[in-house]
Amino acid sequence: MVDDIGPRKPKKSLLDDSNDSNWFDEDKDWLDLRVKAIKRKKELDIQKAELKKIESSKKPQIDKKVEVNIKMTLPKIEKERIKNWLHNRYLQMKILYVLHRIKFLIVVGILVVILALFVGIKLKNYFAGSSATETKQIAQEGQPAQPKVSHDPKFDVMVPEGRDIPKDKIAYDPDKNFAKYDDQINTVPITVSQQPVPDKFKTDQDNNLSELAKGFSATEKLFAGDTTVFYGRSIKGPQTLIFIKKGSLTFIKTSSEIEKESLKVYIENLN
Repeated sequence: MVDDIGPRKPKKSLLDDSNDSNWFDEDKDWLDLRVKAIKRKKELDIQKAELKKIESSKKPQIDKKVEVNIKMTLPKIEKERIKNWLHNRYLQMKILYVLHRIKFLIVVGILVVILALFVGIKLKNYFAGSSATETKQIAQEGQPAQPKVSHDPKFDVMVPEGRDIPKDKIAYDPDKNFAKYDDQINTVPITVSQQPVPDKFKTDQDNNLSELAKGFSATEKLFAGDTTVFYGRSIKGPQTLIFIKKGSLTFIKTSSEIEKESLKVYIENLN
C-alpha cells in the first residue's frame, strides 16, 4: 500500500541558480556542470539580445526600381502652315514672272530657236546623207554602159582637103554608127560629127533637115558651093552648122565665133 505523501513539489531546472540547494549540490562534478550550463545560458541570452539589437537597428531595404520613360515626339507640322508657305512661294514666283516676263519670254524663245536649229541640222544631215547614198545607188544602177569607141568607122568620113586627120583621132561609136573628130578653123577649136544619112531623110531631105536644124536653133541658111548649110549662133558665141554632103549628115560645133566665110571654105574643102 502506498502512503499518501501529498502533492509533489516541482523539480527545479538544472540551470536554475536560485539559492535553494539541491540534493546533488554537494556533488562537485555536478556542481561544475551546473555552473558551466548557467554560464552558457547567459552567453546565449547576451547573443540573442545583441542580435535583436542589431536587427532592430537595421533599416528595411527597399527595392528601388527606376523607370525612365523617354518619349521622343516629332514636331507636328501643321497643314495650314505648309499651305500658307506654298501659297507664298507661288505668289513670289508669279510676281517675278510678271516683273521679268519679257526677259523670260526672250530667253525661252532663244532656247526654242537653238533647239530647233540643232534638230533641223541633225535631220538635214541625216536625210542628206541618206538621199546622197540612194542617189548614188540609183545612178550606178541606172547609168547606161559607156559606149564602145573604136577608130575604124564603117563609112567614109570626110576630112578637110590637104589636112591629115590621123585615124586614131577619129572616135567611132559602132552602136550609133557615128564618128567625130576635133579640128581648128583659124586657131578656133571645132568638133566635126558625121553619120550616114538616116533613111527618113532620103525622102523630102530639105524639109527634114530644116526641121532637125530648128531643134538646134540653126535656122539661118548659108551656101557653101552646092551645099545648103543651116547656121545658128548662141549669144555666148559658139556656132552650130548642120548640112548633108556626100551621103553624110554632118554637124560642126565651134567653141567660139568664127567668120562665116571661113566656115563656108572649110565645108567646101570637106572630101
